[in-house]
Amino acid sequence: MREPLHSNERLCAKNELCECMFIDPENPFIAVEFLLPGEKQPATPHLCVVCCRSLLPTYTYHGLSA
Repeated sequence: MREPLHSNERLCAKNELCECMFIDPENPFIAVEFLLPGEKQPATPHLCVVCCRSLLPTYTYHGLSA
């Protein structure tokens, strides 16, 4: 859960609506997209780990798969 530090890292797909923007109103930031180790960077950005976590209750409740 951090901002992108390297040129090959991308922002969370939710951009300004990233959940990290709301954790600390004094220090909002957009987190880096979450990729599994060894996973190649897809054409479109993924969500950050915090945004992925925020979707889990929805997936569980509605019986959706990620």
